[in-house]
Amino acid sequence: MNLFLKNRVFRWLTISDFLNNSGASIYNIVFIIFAATLPNPKFMVFVANAIMLIPIFFQISVGIKADKTEKKVKWTISLGFIQAFLFILVALLQRNRSYLAFSAVCFINIISDIFSNFERGLKMPIIQKNVSEDGMMSAFSFKQFITYISSLLGQILGVWLLTASYQNFSLVAIVNAITFLLSVFALIVIRKEMSFEFISAVSKDNKSSLISKMKAILSNTKQIFGKEGTTGFARILSCIILINVLGSAILPIFNIVLLDKPIFNLQFGTSVLILQSSYILGVIISSLLPNDVFSKFSLTTLISLVSTILIFFSMINILQFPPLMSTIFIAFIGYVIGKINPKLSSQLLNALAPEVLAQTGAFLDTLFMLSIPVGTVIFTSLTLWHVKISWCIFFMFSLVALTLILTTNQRSKK
Repeated sequence: MNLFLKNRVFRWLTISDFLNNSGASIYNIVFIIFAATLPNPKFMVFVANAIMLIPIFFQISVGIKADKTEKKVKWTISLGFIQAFLFILVALLQRNRSYLAFSAVCFINIISDIFSNFERGLKMPIIQKNVSEDGMMSAFSFKQFITYISSLLGQILGVWLLTASYQNFSLVAIVNAITFLLSVFALIVIRKEMSFEFISAVSKDNKSSLISKMKAILSNTKQIFGKEGTTGFARILSCIILINVLGSAILPIFNIVLLDKPIFNLQFGTSVLILQSSYILGVIISSLLPNDVFSKFSLTTLISLVSTILIFFSMINILQFPPLMSTIFIAFIGYVIGKINPKLSSQLLNALAPEVLAQTGAFLDTLFMLSIPVGTVIFTSLTLWHVKISWCIFFMFSLVALTLILTTNQRSKK
């Protein structure tokens, strides 16, 4: 919070991110609801979910482009205006609930999300230049807090607007366009202060193959974990991906479990909301305490802690403890993960040169985000087959994750 109040550039960048992310969150949930109003709703919701995953596959190439972009400030501001214009088009299209209109909205959604990823990559060197190395952990803890709060508030506002306007999807799209415009105006306030270091890429790099670029990105990624003073890069990365797979599976498992065993015999939707809120609350509290004991732990120690929590979490579910007990573990998982993400982001900015920040960050984001549907599909299928077997396999995966990170720590001490 002190950094937000004292650092003018960081403050306005954060305000801009809050407005941008709020707008995206407003529309993401409304986009799913819009799909459900079309003929053959189950299939259309499936398509909408798939559409929202497509930008993940462009993240690395978008990151490379962001690193090579010289006029970062100009493009960051321009993209906000373009996104606002795109959602004005969405507002016009959604007056007609047809497959053609839905297809056009899907395409615009993909383009807008790609632009958002591009804009995020453009901002990374600006943050690196204007925030001290010691302040990176606090900066990304606060940014994480803003991200979760804006996502939560955006979804609530989106559903409320839709209800209050009697399913007026065009109105919600216009509100989304306004948030993008406000996000741009927040950047215009500090336009002249948004400094960054830019090193022109040599011509040889421009002609390098995709394989060569990927090797370079892998090398850069190793530097991030090398900053931690550990060896076994592949083990650490595999462990983080495995934890991401397990973390993404928790809610889908409970979406099925809570149908038969709701918390305190509450309605299904209320029980799901309690579990979701416990995780979000854990992350938010963690983000507001960037200098607590856990923030001083190394990245590998935090990963070991999460793996251990997941082992105990799966055990209480194998033993069929009440679902309410799980909410405590879920909140603690959110709290510790709330330390891992800012630490990883701060190490990214502290370890790498500005000309490779966006592409390396995009590479990590792609790996972690692709693990989400994997965890969802695997454990949803297992839970439908047999709940206890699903938790047993969850337990074994958690044990593998802990073994990977502990053996990494042992090798690094030799």
